[in-house]
Amino acid sequence: MYELVIYNNKIEQKHIKLEYASNFYKRLIGLMFKNTIKPLLFTQKTSKRHFSSIHTFFMKKTIDILYISEDNKILEYVTLPPWKMYIPKNNQTKYIIELPKNTIKKNKITTNTTIEVVKRI
Repeated sequence: MYELVIYNNKIEQKHIKLEYASNFYKRLIGLMFKNTIKPLLFTQKTSKRHFSSIHTFFMKKTIDILYISEDNKILEYVTLPPWKMYIPKNNQTKYIIELPKNTIKKNKITTNTTIEVVKRI
């Protein structure tokens, strides 16, 4: 189990539990065909931007996406409706987190937000 920890003025503000796309099948299916969006973490083996692209084909709902560097910096974020594709602008992505729509807005997440991706045992 992983968690996304969001900080506000260096004080822990929110913890979001993340499911982990740990194998090929989970990475392939992701959130496709799901009625409920549960936050999902992907780790990238390479930081090349085309390998970090996301699509929402066969998805029923709009999602928020965070692109995060190895040092837990938010590189960029996007809200993506069903049947779209997005290729990030950067080559430094280590983590991609797919979240329910409006999670970014509700938590006031920007590229300046301090976050941490934490593995919980």
